[in-house]
Formats: sequence, C-alpha cells, structure tokens
Amino acid sequence: MQLLTHTVYHYVQSFTEFLRLPKIDLLMRRVIVWMLIVNIVLGAGMYARYFIFNQQQADVAYADTTQDVVKKPVEVGAATKLFVQSLKSSNIVPIIGSQVKRKQFTVDGRSVIISGDNFQVFEYQDSETAMNEAKQAAQKYISRSNVHIYVNNKLTTFYLGKNPTMIKLLNQNAGLSVMNPTKTVSVVVK
Repeated sequence: MQLLTHTVYHYVQSFTEFLRLPKIDLLMRRVIVWMLIVNIVLGAGMYARYFIFNQQQADVAYADTTQDVVKKPVEVGAATKLFVQSLKSSNIVPIIGSQVKRKQFTVDGRSVIISGDNFQVFEYQDSETAMNEAKQAAQKYISRSNVHIYVNNKLTTFYLGKNPTMIKLLNQNAGLSVMNPTKTVSVVVK
C-alpha cells in the first residue's frame, strides 16, 4: 500500500509542477488532470487485482482442479483402460492425468502418473498406425538415451526419463520397445 501511496504522491507532484508552467492553457490543464485521474484509478485497479485478488484466484483454481480430478472420470479408450488395469493388478496405482499432444503422434494422448513420475499413452484406431508412428518417433529420438517408446497393439507409450524403476515397469507392461527392441533392462526394485 505504501508503494501505491508513494506512486500517487509522485504523480500529483509532477503534474502540479507541470501545470504551473505559464504556456499551458485551461483545456490542456483539464486534459492532463483527467489523464492523472485515469492513471491513478487504473494503477490502483491493477495493484488490487495483482496483489489482493491473485491469491484468492489461485486458491479457487487449485480447488477447481482438485475437484475435476476427483469428480470427473477421465475418458480413455479400451486399450488404455486395459493397460491401466494391468498396472493396477500388479499393485501399482496409476493416475490418468491430463490430455497431451506430441508432434510425433497424430492422436492426442493421456499422461499417466505413477509415484510422481509420468509417461504418456497414445491410443490408435489400429495397431499398424500405432507401430508406424512409434517407429517414426523412435527415429527422431534415436540418439537420446532417456527416451523410451513402447507399442502394445493399438497403444503407444512414450516415456522421457531415466528412472530405472519406471523403465522396468514399462518393459514388463507396456509392450515391445521400439527404441531398443532387443535390449532388456534388468533392474533390482526394492
């Protein structure tokens, strides 16, 4: 509030000195006074919006997001449901997250969150398209060791990371790895 008061005081002092100049006529003085008033009102409004209402809006947005996750069931295809069910049967708690887009895939996907880490699943109408797009994406990321792409029938799974537990989980559940189809990862999970 002191910042706002100081700013208003500074504007008033500057315009008062300017208005005392002898060559300024009455119309110009009125225009300048109105500009001062508008500037003060807009400045106060911006100050109030930014500093006072931001926290309330953030709290409301967080509450809305939490309610959306809890109340609205996320719609996914049959292949994604089957994959999530297979993870659940292995005593893993996957959470289906937001919709995602990747340039390499022609369909929208979903993020799947497990223990704070996530991967993305993209479901296609047919397994041939899923495999072709996964192979094209693999060609783009061939030199990156932290990219893992799997195909299981109509579902392509994309993981960007180096978490050995997640890699082992995907190697066991996500299907064929198109990045390293012959390479197996052996990790000890505690």
